[in-house]
Amino acid sequence: MFQPSDYPGIREDREKLTMPAPNELRGKFSFETKVMPLPDAADFRVSLGDEEKMRIQRQITATVEASLQVASRDLWQRLFDAVAHLAERLKAYKVTTEGVEHPFRDSVVTNLVKIVDILPKLNVTGDPALEMLASEVRVALLVDPKELRTSDAARVETARAAEAIAQRMAGYMTGYGIPAATRSEAA
Repeated sequence: MFQPSDYPGIREDREKLTMPAPNELRGKFSFETKVMPLPDAADFRVSLGDEEKMRIQRQITATVEASLQVASRDLWQRLFDAVAHLAERLKAYKVTTEGVEHPFRDSVVTNLVKIVDILPKLNVTGDPALEMLASEVRVALLVDPKELRTSDAARVETARAAEAIAQRMAGYMTGYGIPAATRSEAA
């Protein structure tokens, strides 16, 4: 029931099937990305009656503001989750005579580094409170994981700082519509 014609590019040559050449195969697949501007309420194409124009402008403005609010809320949540997770993992870490209880991976810190590094680029609203917290996280919490494992003082101090930052963030996040249950579960 096999039919070579069902598979574009496969050819039958003297009772032997041949596959398409790599360049020919690459030509059959492609994708493209388009960067589209954010809608603007003062768009020149909005040339309707005054009442309709105002309605459309309000709608565009509300849509853009809602999108920015969601983006900002996501940044806050991502930073909060990483900080709260760091605090939780550092508090649980214990060295006993049998070994380490509740170890943590380097990714607890490296994930926080990634978030703090990308945050300024993603903060499209220019939220100064978020920028301030990102700077504070960079200074207080980005500690070498090896040092956190070997130094009780560094681990305890970093865990306390992470807990304090997470608690302050929980207060800020109320303005972004993030429910208290979500914040307290992560803390």
